[in-house]
Amino acid sequence: MKIKCTHCGKKFDYDLYAGLCPHCGVYQRQGSSAYDSSEAQAQQASAYDSSVARAQRASAYDSSEARAQRASAYDNSEVQTQRASHWETTGYDRMDDSDAFDEDDWTGDLDEMDKNNRTQAEKESTSATSDAQRQTSSAQNNSGKRRNNWLVTAILIIILGVIIAGPEVFRTSQSNKKAKTLTLSEPVTLTKVKPSKGFTVSTENGDFTVTFSSRSTDNDSTFETPKGYEILTVKYHVTVPQKALDTFPGQADENHLYTHWDSDRISPYCVAKDDSYLKPISNYDLSRVKHLEYSELEDNGTTDNIDSQDGTLSFLIKKNDFKGLLINELDPDTDALANSYLVTGIPKQKK
Repeated sequence: MKIKCTHCGKKFDYDLYAGLCPHCGVYQRQGSSAYDSSEAQAQQASAYDSSVARAQRASAYDSSEARAQRASAYDNSEVQTQRASHWETTGYDRMDDSDAFDEDDWTGDLDEMDKNNRTQAEKESTSATSDAQRQTSSAQNNSGKRRNNWLVTAILIIILGVIIAGPEVFRTSQSNKKAKTLTLSEPVTLTKVKPSKGFTVSTENGDFTVTFSSRSTDNDSTFETPKGYEILTVKYHVTVPQKALDTFPGQADENHLYTHWDSDRISPYCVAKDDSYLKPISNYDLSRVKHLEYSELEDNGTTDNIDSQDGTLSFLIKKNDFKGLLINELDPDTDALANSYLVTGIPKQKK
């Protein structure tokens, strides 16, 4: 069925061109004024010729909604625009209803444009798929990197913890080992001894006998003694066996013991009346108070252990709170407590 274009006034077959004017490219909707009387068609043509109508059509033609409507009626707006452009290029816009028209050529052109549109759509779809795959791959790579970073961080934290805690764990282990070594294998009974008889220490050079003669208060003013306290000194004597004198002939002329037992084998303590234990004043403090070098302290026998033939032990204690001495002897092979002696009744030195 042929109708007259309301825009250019040319006639064309509506069914053949699907409502699209082959002369000007304007789409003619079914039921529009093209099917009405010639008077209505003239009014519509006049309306389209006005500048206001042309602006409205241009705006509607360029808008996405108009393109969507045209695409729904035929293929899409791009196909319609290409068809209109094709007709303008080939000069069909000047044809009237009497001009010759090759339907096969027009159909072939439409098919080619449809093919091009489908190819372009496939390319766009392929591109979108590739972009999605790249984004997925990038997300997987970032996730893998985060996992690797977390693993490296965890390993570094573990290494740092070992470095920090390792020495402390080692010291604790050694302390526990030493404590286990010092644990008594058998209970040791405290042996009470008299000062004049003392106790005996056995060595490879013979038995050394330790006795205690007296106790006195050291009134040296260089001691900064707290109020209510005193410096108590206890005199002792060590009897050296003949075997030791034969092995070390110079021992007879020296007060300090050449053949004294291993370091820390003998540990003396002062016992207060409340059965608390006090360690002797250290060699360092004695040297500062007495203004003597350590070698001079050894010569005088003024040390913090029993390591001279004739010497003294000094204690800081409350006045009139002295009960006696506690002497612990360790086994030189195992460092376990071998003997424990309580020496009481040490007499005061006569003035």
